[in-house]
Amino acid sequence: MSIATVRICIREDADQNADSIEIAAREYVAQLLADLALPVQAELSVVVYGEGLPECSFSVAIDKHPPKVLTIAGKSIGASIPLALYAQRRRFVSDEVVATYAAQRWPEAQSAEVLAKVGELIEALVDRNIGLKRVAEFLPNLSAPWKVFEMLSKIHTDDTVAITVAGASAEVARAWKNLQERVFRATGLLCPIPISVENELLAVGEYQVRVNDVHLPVQVVARGAKLEDDLVPFVEHSILRTRLALVTCDSVRRRVEFVGKEAPVLADQVTTRVGIEQLWIYFTSLVTSGVPLLDFRRLLELAILRAARFRPDPQSLVPTASRSSVPAS
Repeated sequence: MSIATVRICIREDADQNADSIEIAAREYVAQLLADLALPVQAELSVVVYGEGLPECSFSVAIDKHPPKVLTIAGKSIGASIPLALYAQRRRFVSDEVVATYAAQRWPEAQSAEVLAKVGELIEALVDRNIGLKRVAEFLPNLSAPWKVFEMLSKIHTDDTVAITVAGASAEVARAWKNLQERVFRATGLLCPIPISVENELLAVGEYQVRVNDVHLPVQVVARGAKLEDDLVPFVEHSILRTRLALVTCDSVRRRVEFVGKEAPVLADQVTTRVGIEQLWIYFTSLVTSGVPLLDFRRLLELAILRAARFRPDPQSLVPTASRSSVPAS
């Protein structure tokens, strides 16, 4: 098991004391690393800085990476730090973590080339909030030649986004409908978002979002705000920051089937000539470039036309009107 040091620096005038911040940060880091199934333990400390940090800010340094100074977002420093740790989760993927995992999973394959590919695979899974436990489930053996994207296409979770809230069912229903529409407008993806009400594990006014295998920090509805007004923008922002998690073979298949209701010939052609796996790779490149998959039918037509090469420039494949609607990350 590898060790990662996490050093959090706060100002003397922070709205919470260092001990309470450290407890909350430790709890969330432990959950984050467990969700990702990374072979690493965090040694976390919180330091109070009298000088050096701008007003309303804090810094987080993970392992050998330089400290990142961040502004307190919205509610409090106690709520901002776990979100900052989540946003920097890839920094827990060190060379030691890669070597440890490779030795556990594939002890016979320890060449520099294989370790580089293992690192690439782990980083891609962490970006998509997919825990390493899925590798054993879907990829029991090393595939040769190593093609990380094709390996990723075989790994999936049962559902992509799920939300647990403590609140009234009517509010939850309104939030669910609003979320579905906003995520589709921003990404062009049909993403089921199950919302469950849990009044035992969460206090009234709290909610928690899970994207693939990773639970985001528990959020508290701002005083005086409605659940829907607090939850919807938070979830939308969280999803868009992890939009690669939405691009799965299942989500691509759902969109192709949806198009097939109006254009069955097109859906059949793209399935047989291109295939769902290659479409997934193609759409992943588009989403990575910040391109929403709104004009899906046109994108399928272009995928068929370029199936022979299938190495398109993502921006060149999108009509100008669609490019102008690319959401900010």
